Amino acid sequence: MYILYPLLLCLLPIHVLFAENHVEIGLKDYIITLFSTIFFICFGIWCFDFLTNNLIVAEFCFVINFFLLLYGNYIFIGLFSLYKRSLVKNKILFIVVYILIMLLSTYLVVKFLPLAFVQFISKILFWSALFVSVFVIADIVSKCKELPQKEYESAVVKMGGDFSDFPDIYHIITDTHIGFDKPEYCDKFFRDEFEKRGFHIYEEAKSNYDYTHCSVPSCLNMDYVQNFMKSFDGYCSISKGMSYMKNNNLFKFLESKGYKFFFSCCNSFAHLFKQNLFSCKFLKLLIFSSLIFTIKHFGVATYKMKVLFPFRKYIKISQLKIDSPKYAYMHFLAPHFPYFFDENGRKNKKEDYSNPNKYFSYMKYVNKELLKLIDEIKQNMKPNSIIIIHGDHSHLRDLDRHKILLTVYFPEGFDSSCIKQNLTLVNLFRCVLNEVFKTDYEILEDKFYHVTWGTGVVTEISSQADNK
Repeated sequence: MYILYPLLLCLLPIHVLFAENHVEIGLKDYIITLFSTIFFICFGIWCFDFLTNNLIVAEFCFVINFFLLLYGNYIFIGLFSLYKRSLVKNKILFIVVYILIMLLSTYLVVKFLPLAFVQFISKILFWSALFVSVFVIADIVSKCKELPQKEYESAVVKMGGDFSDFPDIYHIITDTHIGFDKPEYCDKFFRDEFEKRGFHIYEEAKSNYDYTHCSVPSCLNMDYVQNFMKSFDGYCSISKGMSYMKNNNLFKFLESKGYKFFFSCCNSFAHLFKQNLFSCKFLKLLIFSSLIFTIKHFGVATYKMKVLFPFRKYIKISQLKIDSPKYAYMHFLAPHFPYFFDENGRKNKKEDYSNPNKYFSYMKYVNKELLKLIDEIKQNMKPNSIIIIHGDHSHLRDLDRHKILLTVYFPEGFDSSCIKQNLTLVNLFRCVLNEVFKTDYEILEDKFYHVTWGTGVVTEISSQADNK
């Protein structure tokens, strides 16, 4: 019985991850990951057993390496930093050598431990893992029971027709883009070029929240976070808010209309959608998290990860030819800091990456890149496609913290006035769906909230003060 402890112990992180992210991950991915990990555990133990010819020792070796890979991030980062400062630049070679040394050193250590000691530790690990697993699985069961049994109520659809007649929707979110309402931040060239391309600029557009983890979920759910969260007690943490970005009212509505979904996000948001590690493939996160964490650690402040990669992927998405209508979502972390370039594409000094005085120049550079992206989309898209571009919240931190960019390209036959000039994000897709699909979503009263960074406390701001 005690030899089963690797299964209990190594599956425990999966149970914990799912318990914390059950809304986001989904039961199917959870079960697939469990079986995938069981296969990996059995294969790994078999490999060690081939070396040790002792099942107890083989299991102990495997468990040590599993958790070194899972939690040995700082060891890996420290060694990798030393390696990067050397003359050798082959990252793959380092990873291979690192894993081989780790496996060999574990084998040598365990090989010389008394077998009685290994058996004693195995019993402790078995009962400890069993005890914790019972409580975590009980928590999973209770949380799954709390999930709503029916979908959020949708507006009555009055429009029929073939799915293929529905327009493709290109939805692009720029992070902290303030738009054109503040004269000192208005990029007139960018605005003029948008209008030349047939976009309608919406003046005084605002986000209802001043942080991403509330503003984007409220936009996609077409409601205030206080209303669609299962339990709201006055605060919204980042993990809590982000869990409602994938499972939202907009996606459910479009899915009912036959839409196919495509996502292109920077590394900060990639895990929330189908280009993620949580979708069956988050097994990689569990087993090689130190390697993945290191890649993310060294790539967190790179223009490629934040802007370039999402742009390239989005162009490929626009080139896809499919019969079903397409919803293409993009969220890139710019012109949010780090401010990598000036408006002419010259790289800023690293000490200026977080200098707020560099924001406007970097925004103008990002604007030019965004125009190139728009030209690629328009070249590839279907004639009845819709392009929606907006910010998530402002760069500012004063009474104008909610002002954002909002511009939409509608094909001929659609009324751009369906979106009012002083629209807020919570009503954006209520207006779009009412116009495109002839739904009867009610337009909600505009309210504005400040979210305290760190604690996630949500405080309402008076509309009058916010509009001064």
